[in-house]
Amino acid sequence: MKVITAKRVLMFIIAVFSMSLMFGCAHMLTDDGCACKSSAAKEKKVVILAAEPRVEEKVRVAAAEPKVIVLAFEDIHFDFDKSTLKPEARTILKRNVQVLKDNPRAHVRIAGYTSASGTDEYNQKLSERRAKAVEDYLINEGLISSDRLTRIGYGESDPASYEAAPKELYSKAAKSNMRVLFEIVVR
Repeated sequence: MKVITAKRVLMFIIAVFSMSLMFGCAHMLTDDGCACKSSAAKEKKVVILAAEPRVEEKVRVAAAEPKVIVLAFEDIHFDFDKSTLKPEARTILKRNVQVLKDNPRAHVRIAGYTSASGTDEYNQKLSERRAKAVEDYLINEGLISSDRLTRIGYGESDPASYEAAPKELYSKAAKSNMRVLFEIVVR
């Protein structure tokens, strides 16, 4: 059994490289057998027929970064099967209104939700009544102009918490879903 040594591998690689160089460059030889003159002669014969195309650079002015404002609103929570505002909800609404007054260009969608107990139709209407109660309070108290507000009811869709047992009316999950959110609307 023959042992291939590093020396033999290196010799083989050099031989292959030399042969490829010799055969690959054979077409470059001139009559006197020198490849150097051939490439130099070719370089002298190069004639530029057309000017290099002019490249016009378009300069883009970077737009100013939009100012990012984070508006933090608190959720309004309701009792089971109710759309009346509790005293703590009114306090929260006043804090939310202050955020809106500090940001007069902000428009808000008032989004009502319900827990999973009840029929889809009933929950849809209840969520709409909850959103309307919040909107009415804000407008009637003169806190926010109606043109900055829209309202929508989502029923039991998109719950804040998953209700494993929808029949448990007063579970923590059910209570977290009986809510109205303030959503910022960009126009």
